[in-house]
Amino acid sequence: MTGIAEDEQVARLVFYPQMIGDNGCLTPAAFPTDELLAKQGKKGASVDRWRLLEDQDQAPEALLCQKAQAMGKPDRGRAPHGFCVAQTGDIRAIRQQGCSTQAFEICPDGIKGNNPPKPWDHAHALIRTIDAACTRGKIRGVRGRLSEIFCPVRRFT
Repeated sequence: MTGIAEDEQVARLVFYPQMIGDNGCLTPAAFPTDELLAKQGKKGASVDRWRLLEDQDQAPEALLCQKAQAMGKPDRGRAPHGFCVAQTGDIRAIRQQGCSTQAFEICPDGIKGNNPPKPWDHAHALIRTIDAACTRGKIRGVRGRLSEIFCPVRRFT
């Protein structure tokens, strides 16, 4: 058990242009294969647990905007754009391509070591594959489903 309830919502930061298509919708590129496979130094695709963001003095939307501003690199093609939200149960319902095996897990991953801590550190979680033997091809085949579940994109104001 991951410790994150099926009905819990998680938010994914969205950066422009790398994660947004010409139609303004989230693309599968919002979920890099290496992140989902937890390879090449990656531990998973970062998300934030909405209910833990709600426990702060600021609105979750404001916290996500601050976090995106801190992580954005507009000079390198990574401008803060917004965020999107999905239910963990919908993410866990995605099956690996060609079989009935659950593709992803969502794991708590509170960030430690920031001094002073950021107000969103404790809410951090990761989406990653369950099957360590999962291939890039299988993940590429289901990334589109993640981008559908995480729609619509809510723009920062």
